[in-house]
Amino acid sequence: MGRRDQRPEMISNAARSIAHTLQRTGNAAEAIGFYQEAIRQAETVRSLLASQSNRQSYFGGRLGAYEGIVGALSTTGAYERAFDYNERARSRGLLDMLGTKVRLARQTSDITERRLALTAPT
Repeated sequence: MGRRDQRPEMISNAARSIAHTLQRTGNAAEAIGFYQEAIRQAETVRSLLASQSNRQSYFGGRLGAYEGIVGALSTTGAYERAFDYNERARSRGLLDMLGTKVRLARQTSDITERRLALTAPT
């Protein structure tokens, strides 16, 4: 249903659930493809979100897929790929955090400028 209706959020959740089940039953290698699909779909949704804070919040709820794929890849001995996914998740989080801080800094700067303009002697 998720694919037919092109609902990446549903696809991501379903793929992550299947991957988690496969991994818990000892099928880590088979779980990797499902984790990849979950991540791909989650990143599609994330890219469509307008505000940085929404992206940051959304991404925080999707870290399970990244943690899962890192675990599955490690179990199969694919340590370099596991490291790559770990760094990918960290960099996404950092970019979202920095984007939010830059926006807040700009807002603070605008408020300071307005306050100075209002209190400046005429």
